Amino acid sequence: MTLDQRYLRAVRFFLPRRQQDDIVRELSENLASEIEERSETLGRDLSEKELADILRRHGHPIVVAARYAPRQQLIGPVMFPIYLLALKLGLGVALVVTVIVSVIGAALRGGSVPHFVDGMLAYPERALIVFAWTTIGFAVVDMASSQAQLKPDWDPRKIPDWMVGARRPDPLHDRIRAVVEVIFGVLGLGWLLMVPTSPWLAMGPLSTVLAFAPVWRIWYVPLVLVCVANLALDAYGLFHPTRTARRVTLKLAALACQLVVALMILSARVWVVAGTAVRSEVVPAHQLPQLLTWVNTGVAIGFGIVIVLTLIEIGKQYYRLRTLGDGRHAAGAEPDGASSTNAER
Repeated sequence: MTLDQRYLRAVRFFLPRRQQDDIVRELSENLASEIEERSETLGRDLSEKELADILRRHGHPIVVAARYAPRQQLIGPVMFPIYLLALKLGLGVALVVTVIVSVIGAALRGGSVPHFVDGMLAYPERALIVFAWTTIGFAVVDMASSQAQLKPDWDPRKIPDWMVGARRPDPLHDRIRAVVEVIFGVLGLGWLLMVPTSPWLAMGPLSTVLAFAPVWRIWYVPLVLVCVANLALDAYGLFHPTRTARRVTLKLAALACQLVVALMILSARVWVVAGTAVRSEVVPAHQLPQLLTWVNTGVAIGFGIVIVLTLIEIGKQYYRLRTLGDGRHAAGAEPDGASSTNAER
């Protein structure tokens, strides 16, 4: 990827999605014209340093993208795109936390809809807090900088990969990551397959007085299938470490199934019951109800954590899918001006 293409993709990252194509096309044509004119003046191809000087004069990608944003009073155009991104992330995280807390709270209090609704009613307050502090924080930063532009001597050759939706390929790192994922996937699946015949693997010494609730008869097989699907995708990545849109889409589908299974198991409210033969030397009979409460609470918290982590992973995979899509689209859109000039150089 050439320097001007990286620059255009970095600008694209900060643009409103509906305007990306038109703005990048216009900017690409302007850059191509300026590069061609400078090259004809010198009578030779531009060096990387000369190309970087042209891009530097155009401005940092954040500043260039901000010129197309609506004028804001409280937060200037330089900080506004970053402010919107931070606000969306903050509100999203607050919503996820509220949903998880509401689901767990409703499950622990009988799983009734009113309890879930009561928990969700806390979201407007959390969202207002996130909005207020995010807005105040960015307003202070914008005011402190006096709406100053980013350093004029910035180096276009140091545009970070995350701005252009690219990551430098590192096969060794990807394969090591895939190996670790496969190892943990095999261990997890093996453990899950042995639990029905060896319940002590899940409950330890309490397996002599506790038993699995009926919910596991329904959702055990789907849970195993989800683990198998994730393991298969990880194993595929061991031999083909490069991410593709199809692979990320399949991973998203597996994570969605994992989320559904986890939510359905969590909605059962009871995951462990008293065994058929309670041994008083392990747990006194009068302490068994309290023990069941604590164990089921622990399971609820555990599945709540699983759901949160799954949602986070879904967000990461969705970002990767969008980045891959934008990357291919940008690669096809940018050559209108930039790549034609590059071919001449």
